[in-house]
Amino acid sequence: MTCFSILKSSLFAAATGFLVTFGSVLAHAQTQPPQEEIDKIVAEDQRKADEEAGKSDSPIVIELYTTADCTACVFADRVLYDTMKEKNVIALSCKITDMSELSTHDYKRIENTAADEKVKVQDGPMDPCVFRQWAYRSSQTSSETKVTIPTFIFNGDEKIGAEDTNYFLQTLNSYRFVNKNKTLEVFMKWKDKDTITVHLPEDPKAATNKRSASVWIVRYKDMMVEKVDQGMNKGRVLRFSNIIQNVKHIGKWHSQMRMIDVDVAPPQGGKDKGGYVILVQEMLGEPVIAAGMLKDYPHPNDVKKRTQAEDVDKERTVAPSKTPTALPIRSEPIPPEAPKQ
Repeated sequence: MTCFSILKSSLFAAATGFLVTFGSVLAHAQTQPPQEEIDKIVAEDQRKADEEAGKSDSPIVIELYTTADCTACVFADRVLYDTMKEKNVIALSCKITDMSELSTHDYKRIENTAADEKVKVQDGPMDPCVFRQWAYRSSQTSSETKVTIPTFIFNGDEKIGAEDTNYFLQTLNSYRFVNKNKTLEVFMKWKDKDTITVHLPEDPKAATNKRSASVWIVRYKDMMVEKVDQGMNKGRVLRFSNIIQNVKHIGKWHSQMRMIDVDVAPPQGGKDKGGYVILVQEMLGEPVIAAGMLKDYPHPNDVKKRTQAEDVDKERTVAPSKTPTALPIRSEPIPPEAPKQ
């Protein structure tokens, strides 16, 4: 065979290989499912893998006990703020305003004081956040009931103090598995502009182990900014996230499915924006059995301000020769109108 014949054969073989490869790629591209289907397949595979690993989507309730007169609380609030972005985390911050009551008997301050220094107890009722944290401590078998700040409490059961914040993520991750977290989910929705419908779940073990628990509704505010005029943080401007405003008992739960309508104040928007959390506990200070969270529906003034801000951003990005158009409002849950009488 001549060199010319060998060259032609090589070219023919290369062309044939290219066509076969191109045909395979084209056929694969034609048979490749849409990206949405691929995402669904990946999500389903991940869900099955999580089930096999024992992962859980149950609510994780994290309560942070904090105050303005505390340097470590600034870092703790940042940790809470970063964590509350996760979909199954219910984050609450209980801000202590009366620092004179930080233990059951001695009422010692925890920073910048001698171990034996006593602080005079003020007249009047105990600070509600001090009482709430004390209830968690006193319900446990430990005889030590002194409360400290900052303190994280997971599902009303496990405590992480200021000295243990390095273990926060490790503790949080442990609650992502069913062997650690069996908290039931409470479904909540707006019935009308000042009524919330709470759907309490049924306990899977209700047939053999019926429990009697209390249902609490917690009102919280998204954020509060405070300028500190005294104490260790004097002169600083601090931010507090998901601050508890009040806690109210709304009913009982006996391991059975139940629906409760709760009258609440219509959302005010602005600096008062927030939401509601349902906590089901056998007693105050006991572990959380079930939990749910519902944010305020958008206030008209907030929607108007947001739309105006979006219009301004649009004008900055559109070419001068074009007429800017208003951006559509993002879809958010709007409560239904009150039923007509």
